[in-house]
Amino acid sequence: MIGVEQFRLGGLVAPGPDGALEPVSSHGNEYATGIGAGMGVLWTPTSLVSLGISYFTKTWFTALPGYKDDVLSPSGGRTDSPSRYGIGVAIRPLRGLTIALDYLRIEWSGAAGYNTPTTWGYSDQNVGRVGVSYDVNGKWTLRAGYSFANNNVDSNHTVANVYGPGISPRAVTVGATYAIDRNNLITAAFEYDIPTTIVGTGPSLGTNIRATYQVYTAGYTHRF
Repeated sequence: MIGVEQFRLGGLVAPGPDGALEPVSSHGNEYATGIGAGMGVLWTPTSLVSLGISYFTKTWFTALPGYKDDVLSPSGGRTDSPSRYGIGVAIRPLRGLTIALDYLRIEWSGAAGYNTPTTWGYSDQNVGRVGVSYDVNGKWTLRAGYSFANNNVDSNHTVANVYGPGISPRAVTVGATYAIDRNNLITAAFEYDIPTTIVGTGPSLGTNIRATYQVYTAGYTHRF
């Protein structure tokens, strides 16, 4: 796995050397490259059941030069992608119906830039997901899903996460695929993240963050 990362910061106010709030200088767009690896196994012992496991190392990124001496100094200017592993099962109890369950572990505590108390302070996440897919006929496939997890942001780090409040640990999704013919398909999906609020405590007392997300997806697939 090869990654390219862009980071740009502007308008951030943070404690300075004397503890007083002061603006953090923007260094514009900075870029970093990273490398990691992943592997997985899918086993179908019968036509009714499939089992899968996967593991991805973290993606190690180079330092973002302009920010390594100020806002990202605790991690040496690096923001790595976390390692993760998971296991899942898919069951096909009826013709055209698939029910899938999986578990995913995301290890933020080992990802530079996210894991230190003076940056975003992310903690590890355990994620559970359930999904259903049903082939109505030769043209239409309907899908629905639900995911849930412990929050990776705690109440002591709401100030640090004001500019990137990825704090919605529960989401529901629906979607459908329409087969124009054997080789061409159109897919649409909608995700609604259940609104989440975190009330700041300790060093973040007085700063509360709330997030509501909706994601709309449309896609086209051509089979060769």
